[in-house]
Amino acid sequence: MIITKIKLGDSQILAGDPLRVLARIPTGSIQAIITSVPRPEFGLDAFLDRASAIFAKAKRVLRRDATLWLHVGDGYAAPRDKNIKPGNLLGIPWRLVLRLQADGWYLRTEIICQIRNAMPEHIRDRPTRAHEYVFLLSPNRHYYYRQTELLEPSGQNKRSVWLTAKRNHDGFPAGVVKSCVEVSTRPGDYVLDPFMISPAVQVAIEAEGRKYLGIQR
Repeated sequence: MIITKIKLGDSQILAGDPLRVLARIPTGSIQAIITSVPRPEFGLDAFLDRASAIFAKAKRVLRRDATLWLHVGDGYAAPRDKNIKPGNLLGIPWRLVLRLQADGWYLRTEIICQIRNAMPEHIRDRPTRAHEYVFLLSPNRHYYYRQTELLEPSGQNKRSVWLTAKRNHDGFPAGVVKSCVEVSTRPGDYVLDPFMISPAVQVAIEAEGRKYLGIQR
């Protein structure tokens, strides 16, 4: 079967299954992936298999100095989650990034996003969750990273706990996309979002003078 490659130009939204659409994106054309993975619908194991397969396909389209900025929400076990008792926190973010690490990705750091306007939870047997994770990964050991874009007001290197806001239930925490774009891409670079949960990611990327490729199923 002949695969017709996508002609890159302005920002684009591409419809289809990410596994199929990724095969049409030119090799080595993407400087960064900034994405939020949808929550599991068909069980944890199926989610991990599919997500890791998509990121494995995405390696081909990345430049050698590219990065992956990955946001993953968490949740609690349901009856469909095999071998996990209901009520257990699933630990989805760490399960996925450890799978990616085993697949050859470099896991460089986790960023804890402290949500200042976190939604209240009506629970009495644990603290209310008010943080989310964003992970920095790369396909190669060395990658493009402008440290000067992430300095504290004191001039020190930025710490790994970021105070931010959450505008909606899904997607990157507000304000984080801008920092990821500034530190890991150059003006005119292409940034890929293979899951395209929220249009806010596209808006933030284009506001920084980069080009956006979003895959929407």
